[in-house]
Amino acid sequence: MAKARSTPRTDPGAAQRATTVLVAGGVAIAAGLAIAGTYDSRIGGAVTLLGWALSLFGLHRFGRLGPA
Repeated sequence: MAKARSTPRTDPGAAQRATTVLVAGGVAIAAGLAIAGTYDSRIGGAVTLLGWALSLFGLHRFGRLGPA
């Protein structure tokens, strides 16, 4: 089993990448809702689901950075 990190990552660009993933997730959610409302609900639902997954992944990465 992998050992959990006790110290936060020190990569200076990690916060920027996590923020980018969070923003991309939000944009995908908005785009999916727009597609579902105007074009096709299946495609819109898939895009919205992708946006939720991206948002959760970005939130996880942002949370793993630790304080500061």
